[in-house]
Formats: sequence, C-alpha cells, structure tokens
Amino acid sequence: MARRRYPSALLHCFEPLAPARKKLATVVGRDVQIHAVALGSTNTPAHFHVSDKGDSSSLLPITDRQVEAFPGTGEADRVVVARARLDEIITSQALARPNLLKIDVQGYELEVLQGSEHVIHLIDDILVECSFAELYVGQPLADEVVCYLRPKGFELAGVFSVARDEAGRCLQADFHFRRRVSLEAATSQNQRE
Repeated sequence: MARRRYPSALLHCFEPLAPARKKLATVVGRDVQIHAVALGSTNTPAHFHVSDKGDSSSLLPITDRQVEAFPGTGEADRVVVARARLDEIITSQALARPNLLKIDVQGYELEVLQGSEHVIHLIDDILVECSFAELYVGQPLADEVVCYLRPKGFELAGVFSVARDEAGRCLQADFHFRRRVSLEAATSQNQRE
C-alpha cells in the first residue's frame, strides 16, 4: 500500500525471523530495505516467542487469552534475536518527509516508540496495532499508547480493523496517530495561503 501511494518512497522493514524475512523479501521486492532485527528500546539480544502462526510471534510471552481468541497462535519455539533502537538505524538526517511509522509488534509497541525517541519529532503519521486486552504478558494497552504519544505531539486520527472475541469484546485495533499542527504553524500556513 505504501509503495502504491508513494512510489518513490524509501521503505524500511524490520523482521527478526529468517523465514518471515525471506517471505517479506519475496513480497516487497528489492527496493525495500529489510533489517534483520526486532525493534525495541535497547540494542541487546532478546528471546523471541515464535508462534505457530508467525504473525503472532512476539518479544513478549503469549498469553492463554491470545490463544483462546486466536486459535493456533500458541508458542512453538523460542529463539534469540537481535534487537535495536529505530533511532539508531534510521537517523534524523536520513528521515525524509512526509513519512509514516507503522508498528505491528504484538504487544511491544511502547518499546518500539521508546526506541524512536530521537526521531519521533520528525514522524508525521503513526499506524500502530493496539490491544484493549492483555494478549501478551505485560504488554501496554491502547490507553497507554495514546497517553504516551499525546505529549509527543500526536492526536488520535482514527481507529480501524477492530478485532473482537466471540463474546463481542474489543481485543485490538489499528490506531492512526497524526502529528498535531501547532497554532503557530497553522497561523503561518494560513498567512502564506
């Protein structure tokens, strides 16, 4: 989707698992930079909980609630992966605008955001999967992500793709955050127009 919307954009993907990285490379092609790391707030190796369904794998242990809500997502393996801060891979000098940070890391969202501290002021939009229930041990929930991003200058612009359990309770959704335009910037823009 990003490639279709912004054909000349430089895309960076982060995938610590070799089989998923190989599949990703096949899907996105050669003009996308794929980094063989998991993102977090530190540059240290970490245990990665590999799910029976690869897209449910996480740096956090998988809960029974996750497996109950999404059958077949139990832990199949545990491997050690490289972990890195986003702001040490993508520097402020290399960050072109407009830009989008998409985060889908199965409960590790705040860690990724904390590892983006030195460039987050240059991010225009963030699309992040947030949970309303603890699907991974110790994961921050949606309200914590919202509260973290608000003082960083972001407002919640929309909530999409809500997933519910069999009882109809909301489990997770994709949250779109947009950088707030400051009063000074809006006034300056209006004066130029």
